[in-house]
Amino acid sequence: MYYIKFSTFLYKMDDLLNSIKSLSINDNVNEIQSSNNQNIFNNSFLNESKIAELNATFNKCVKGYHLINSSPVNETTWEDINSLVFNELHINIYSQSNGSHSSGMDINSSIGKLSNKSAKYDDINKSYINISSYRLTTICSEKNNGNQSDIVNEINKRKNFDYYSLIVRLEKNDSIEYDWYLIPADYILFNPSSYNWSHTLGKRGKKKDSVIGWNTNKINNSYMSISYSMSSQLWIHIELNNDIKKYIIGNCTCSNKNVYNYIKLYDLYMKECENDESENDESENDESENEESKDEESKDDESKDEESKDEESKDEESKDEESKDEESKKK
Repeated sequence: MYYIKFSTFLYKMDDLLNSIKSLSINDNVNEIQSSNNQNIFNNSFLNESKIAELNATFNKCVKGYHLINSSPVNETTWEDINSLVFNELHINIYSQSNGSHSSGMDINSSIGKLSNKSAKYDDINKSYINISSYRLTTICSEKNNGNQSDIVNEINKRKNFDYYSLIVRLEKNDSIEYDWYLIPADYILFNPSSYNWSHTLGKRGKKKDSVIGWNTNKINNSYMSISYSMSSQLWIHIELNNDIKKYIIGNCTCSNKNVYNYIKLYDLYMKECENDESENDESENDESENEESKDEESKDDESKDEESKDEESKDEESKDEESKDEESKKK
């Protein structure tokens, strides 16, 4: 059956992939400085060795994705890739949302519970990102502005995870750079209770001087906001200083020109299956020939045994005849 051989096909693809120069702009896995990651997660599993494994496997997965896809990794795709990285390293996954748009945790694993997010760097210096989060229409809207206490409590109530697992990209003309952040959920810049909240007022048109959402003060040039016009969606605006960049556990650079499409990949897979079938047939023929050879040898041995027995029988008969002749002469 073809599906049984797909894993074999993937392993054999490695040799082919190594010869494809357009696989990535940088074939070397970027090293994450170990000093950045020591003792920041309060998680014994996330040691220097495991982070290096996560980075290497992250590189393979994202570059493998871009063999077929030229579009960037988005939030749904990121959940799948994140899960694949964990599975490849035998990190237990107890559950995942499988692309569900429900708030909160996306992956429950032996590392912890993760919320998968994707974002795009605002500038080439990778200094700023904007992350979309929950819709809070039940707590605040044009009909009911709500209050700071309810907003903070609702955000924290939905935060049923341990880490933000962020994939952040910088798009260039012929490549995409990715960074993988694993940020504790209670990190100060992601904690709504760290900020002071106030109403956002309209500045023009019919909404001028009317409440159109919420915003916070800035902490290290980072802040949160809620916009009623966007279904009261929470946005987290983060300036990426050195303190937060220490949570980068993986990075890679990929070509945004795909090497395969689904048809080419299927054809390649089917060709590999045919080669496997041919190899299996040859192996079966060899085994059959070996069995036939053994049967022939067995028959030869049996024939030799029969001939030997016949010779022994003739010798016995000859001896008996000689004995009878001797007895006859004596008489």
